[in-house]
Amino acid sequence: MRPMSLHITRATPSEYPLLRNLYPLYLHDLSEFGNLYTLDPQGIWQPDYLPTWLCESEQVHPLLFRLDERPVGFAFVGQAPFPYMTAGRDYLLSEFFILRSERRRGLGQRAAMAVFDRFRGMWELAQLRANHAAIAFWRRVVTEYTGGAFEETLPLIRVSMGNAVAPATVGAVQLLFHFLRC
Repeated sequence: MRPMSLHITRATPSEYPLLRNLYPLYLHDLSEFGNLYTLDPQGIWQPDYLPTWLCESEQVHPLLFRLDERPVGFAFVGQAPFPYMTAGRDYLLSEFFILRSERRRGLGQRAAMAVFDRFRGMWELAQLRANHAAIAFWRRVVTEYTGGAFEETLPLIRVSMGNAVAPATVGAVQLLFHFLRC
């Protein structure tokens, strides 16, 4: 059996409905780690940061992951001067999602490394403190990708996104790393 081909593409406006369908699955997964994400009376996950990622801006990169032609996940990358990232960073990996049925097969690592290869520079990413599996995953991926040349910090950064606090940084562990590969 041949291995399935992983394709990572920037989502086009015609693919935004697909991201709108995948995004609630991601928020449902995150709801396990505290009360940052809850359902409103209509059953819609709040807070909803998806409009930030689907705006037409050179500072946002909504990426879709597909195995062959089948959607399996996404990543949202902010590019400086994206307003919700630490100064001095080039990129923020804000959201990263792989369908549960595709996890633990190396797909997440392949996708993450492909995203890092796509955008070279100083990266910032964070996980919710209670999400121990994500912290372990990112430590493993970043260690392998950088050969251990990264900085891990534990700040309590609050970044305002309107009246809300950006969920990726609240009570988060941050992995900051820089790589220069040609």
